[in-house]
Amino acid sequence: MKVFKKYLVLNLTSIDRFLISWIPLILAFAYSSFGIKSLQKFIRKTIWSILTVLIFFLFGILMGFMTWSSDGGNSVFLPEYLKYQPIKYYWTIFVALGIVLPVIPTTITYLKSIDSTSDEIIDN
Repeated sequence: MKVFKKYLVLNLTSIDRFLISWIPLILAFAYSSFGIKSLQKFIRKTIWSILTVLIFFLFGILMGFMTWSSDGGNSVFLPEYLKYQPIKYYWTIFVALGIVLPVIPTTITYLKSIDSTSDEIIDN
């Protein structure tokens, strides 16, 4: 059972805290600028995006247990079962991916609608 006695040392930066606390506002800006006007559709997409962030955060934890090392400790008194993140902005990558990936299909749909309306204008 010694395998399960590993602990991750989380080091969240201010960018991580900003992204996590402002997720609804970031998504509201993104979705409103891409033409989503229905409140029900907006709420559904926001919940989906927040779930995506949670999934990516859990994926980051899983990757942490598999790839982090215990070399980050500065003291010989720290136990060996503590694992430290490899780069400073480790969590920023996962949180940003969780925010950006659900917005991409909406962006593509919006750009296709703009392209089709511009084709109609050019044809006329």
